Amino acid sequence: RYELTAPISGTIIERHLTQGEVVSGEPSEPPFVVASIDTVWVQLTVYPKNLGQVRVGQEVRVAADNTAASATGTIDYVSLQVREGTRTALARVVLSNEDGTWRPGQFVAAQVRLSETQAAVVVPASALQTVEGQTVVYVQTPEGFEPRPVELGRRNQERVEILSGLQAGERYAATNTFTLKAEQGRGLLEHAGHAH
Repeated sequence: RYELTAPISGTIIERHLTQGEVVSGEPSEPPFVVASIDTVWVQLTVYPKNLGQVRVGQEVRVAADNTAASATGTIDYVSLQVREGTRTALARVVLSNEDGTWRPGQFVAAQVRLSETQAAVVVPASALQTVEGQTVVYVQTPEGFEPRPVELGRRNQERVEILSGLQAGERYAATNTFTLKAEQGRGLLEHAGHAH
């Protein structure tokens, strides 16, 4: 019997020995591979058009494909070298993985926060609807929700800046706005009367 001591604490992820196999001298490959997955590296592909924008220290939102797993981290390394075959660079994000959510080798999608700006009024994109060619937000009034035309500013995939039409602090419908639009349309039809 020989005692094998691991150089790090972790989990055995590969086993290259079978029971009863003799090991003498220096084996050609390690008998076991031990990995610590308390933290994982997320390797992001950076395309040429984005190379000038991606930097160490930027915040990144990472989401796993086909699961609800997501986390926020920061870029801690951007390769100086561009891969010849793909013309892409590599950026690395280190994520805590103490609960084992992230599995090495799984595919992820990431959003890098390139810049941050202040805006007086910002709504989720789901709050916007188009009524009679105008972009509106459904604002809460004593009589219910009414569509109010708004002027849009900057936007990303999730949020939109409102330049005018909605004041900070006003209550509005952030979700299910299509239902409000449909109910409003039905109400207009009911009040239109019948022509014979």
